[in-house]
Amino acid sequence: MALITAISNSKTQRFGDMATGTAVITLKNKIDISHTILEEIGTAYVPTYPLVIKLSDNDMRIIKETFKKVLLKMILKSLEN
Repeated sequence: MALITAISNSKTQRFGDMATGTAVITLKNKIDISHTILEEIGTAYVPTYPLVIKLSDNDMRIIKETFKKVLLKMILKSLEN
């Protein structure tokens, strides 16, 4: 029944959704490996600040995103000159 209703409806709403005036939406984030905090580092790497291990994954994500934004701004600024 739901399949027939979804096929016959231009918005592909289910019968119950049509009856109640609601709709199911799907949000898909386009995320790839570059959005993670993982970075390739050498086996001999020693952190400059050992307390960095106390940062959460979210903290590291924010730092990485901020660093990339600043780096991009610096590159664009150098291209302007």
